[in-house]
Parts: sequence; C-alpha cells; structure tokens
Amino acid sequence: MRKLIWISLTCMLMLVLHSCLNDDTSSIDMGTIRVIEGKNYYLQFDNGKNVYPADTTAIHNYKVVNGQRVLVYYDYLDGTTTGYDYTIRVTGYVNILTKDIIPLTTENAESIGDDRINITQVWRSDGYLTFKFYFYGSYNPAEPHLLNLVQNQINPPEKDRYIHLEFRHNSHGDSPDQRMVGYVSFKLDKVTDELDSAIGFKIRVNTIEEGEKIITLDFPEYLSKQPSASALREAAHSTGIIY
Repeated sequence: MRKLIWISLTCMLMLVLHSCLNDDTSSIDMGTIRVIEGKNYYLQFDNGKNVYPADTTAIHNYKVVNGQRVLVYYDYLDGTTTGYDYTIRVTGYVNILTKDIIPLTTENAESIGDDRINITQVWRSDGYLTFKFYFYGSYNPAEPHLLNLVQNQINPPEKDRYIHLEFRHNSHGDSPDQRMVGYVSFKLDKVTDELDSAIGFKIRVNTIEEGEKIITLDFPEYLSKQPSASALREAAHSTGIIY
C-alpha cells in the first residue's frame, strides 16, 4: 500500500496531520519511537539522548509505532524522569518515511526506477541510515514519488570492505515544476552481518547535475554528521509527496 507524505506550507502533513506547529518557539530533533509497553514509549534522538515525552496533550490521535522515525517538536520540562536524559512536552510529530533495504532484481527494476535525485546529507543512527534529499516535481498527489535503498543483484559490485547500496527514485513521470526537499530513513537490519567488518558505505545515486555518482561514507567520521535544527525546519516546511 502506498505511503503518501504531503507537507503543506501552513500545517505539516506526513502520513498523518498531527498539529499546526509554532516552530519559532519549539525545539526540534529527529529520532526513533521506542515502545516500552502498550502505548507507553520514549524517544531515542539521533544525538544519542533518550527522552521521555511526559506531556503529549498538544497532539491528538497519533498512532504510536515502534521503530517509526519522526521529527519531534518539543519544549523542555523541569525535572527528570529516571532512566532518561530529559523530559519534554511534545508539541508535534512529523513521521519520516521509514523503509527496509530491498534487493534490486530484474523483476522489480522497472518499478523501482532510476530517476535523478540529489542527496544533500546522510547519517547513521541506531539501526537506521537517513537521507536528506531533493528532487523536482509537482504537488499532484496522483503522481507520488517512490524512494528505495537497494542492493543490486542484477549487476553486483566487486566485493571490497564497503557495503554497496543504491539510492533509487521513481518520479512516475511527474513534471519537474518545483524543488522538493525531504527525509527518508532505511532500516539497517538487512545488512547487520556486514556492519561489523565493513569500513563504510558506498552509495550509488543518479544525481540531477552530474548523473551517476558514488558517495563514499567511511566509518566512523560521518556518523556524527546529523542535520542542524535549521535544516530540519527547512525540510519540514517543504512540500512533497513520497512513498
């Protein structure tokens, strides 16, 4: 089933509209929802902090999913909660598209596509590889863009000490009217066995200006390169439709 993400310029929509956010006063971070039991959960931020959302009264009807990647708008609360770095009041969530790494085969190559897209930032957090990207398209929800991170089984790369992946984009023929910025996270469980012996990632992408390009991410230097608050706000207020 297609997952659509639509972020409007007045209220952010990403899978579900959670609230119109006053991000001029709220802090913002990216992280992962970790369910403790039932609907009780905490947030594991990409900066390594474990955060307890003690007050969620500002959001309504949010479906908590273990492992869901999110942008979190929040205010700090006084006091601490045992076992957590700090306690917050959540003023809004924006779900980040969260997917598995999949194999690229002759059967799915056409549907996965290889349209042009630019990676502007990539980093690894606990169990995920997250990309900030942009492409050109329209606001037409009938023409969603498909993003995938794949391991090429059609033309496997020569073996070395890198994990070889390809960042793939299918625009479905959408007209390139405007620049669209966003984030997508991919679970690393499919390459867990390779991580211990790997020295980094090599990611192939069909870029907008330069065509095919290999981005090399050596361990551990790039691991701390997470987006700034201003970069998170920029993407959160951009408009795009992806699944």
